[in-house]
Amino acid sequence: MRIAIALLLSLAACKGRATDGAPSQSSSPDKPSARTTRTSEPKPTTCDAAKDTLCVVDAVAACNKDGSVGRLIEQCKGRCRAGACVDTCAIKGNELIYLVDTDHNFLSFDPEKIGGDPFRLIGKLECETAGQPFSMGVASDGIAWVLYNTGRVYRVSILDAHCTKAGDPEEGPETFGMGFVATGPTAEKLYLAASDSSDLLGYLDTSGKEPTWAPIAKIAMGQEHHPELTGTGDGKLYGYFPEPTVGGFVTELDPTTGAAVGKRLPLGVKLTEMEAYAFAHWGGVFYVFTTAEHTNRVHAIHRATGKVELVGPRTPFEVVGAGVSTCAPELERAP
Repeated sequence: MRIAIALLLSLAACKGRATDGAPSQSSSPDKPSARTTRTSEPKPTTCDAAKDTLCVVDAVAACNKDGSVGRLIEQCKGRCRAGACVDTCAIKGNELIYLVDTDHNFLSFDPEKIGGDPFRLIGKLECETAGQPFSMGVASDGIAWVLYNTGRVYRVSILDAHCTKAGDPEEGPETFGMGFVATGPTAEKLYLAASDSSDLLGYLDTSGKEPTWAPIAKIAMGQEHHPELTGTGDGKLYGYFPEPTVGGFVTELDPTTGAAVGKRLPLGVKLTEMEAYAFAHWGGVFYVFTTAEHTNRVHAIHRATGKVELVGPRTPFEVVGAGVSTCAPELERAP
């Protein structure tokens, strides 16, 4: 998410970015509010029938022709990504969601602790004093890429919030939403959604000494506000488009054309003027962080069904950036 316009990281939010820019039992959006590895057979759910395998937490499972999850093939010693066991996701904690807020707090958010306290303060960002965090994404190596509203990008350790300047991407938009997407078992790409009139989808090449911007296509959704992005280990790219009167919606985006794929998943909550927003995917659920009417909330939108739950009625953090690495679970844990 970002900070209004008048993001380390996949995923993202915005404050002042202006409008130009396990779930709890509570389901009313109007009321303000040592991981274990399981080796049991994954429960039936949906997967991409065009692929042979997918990840269920830290295990590789087969995809049946009817789109259901089949037998367990391999229990990974490290992590599972893009349907294969990898060792690039072995850094402790890099499967969580990470957040930045308007007070420069760098936090982790553990969806498995919802109902208790899923937030953990890691430290204060001291990347710069001139601006505020705008958006972020998290790489599989445990580095968060944090964008400030000054247009500067920083690498931030998810272990202690230590900042290192990455650079100022030339030619591209000054501010943008962003999220990492797996392009293979050991590869990923940082996608960007411009927060300006260009409405461009692009990507940031993070392989060099300084990051460089490359445009892809225009995001033509008829959007009033610019989206935040999140990605998954199975190669999916999603955008959250904030629309205050209905709370906005989540949709999959084609990473080569910027076009919408499939149906929209609406938040379905009237939030008047959106003051800040961010979102990230984890375990088959989109977690949407919003600030409206001076109230911070967290909603969960289930990817398979579109079901919406209010899981954080009144939280203490005005989140402007949410990021999650492609090491995060693609599906919810098997029972």
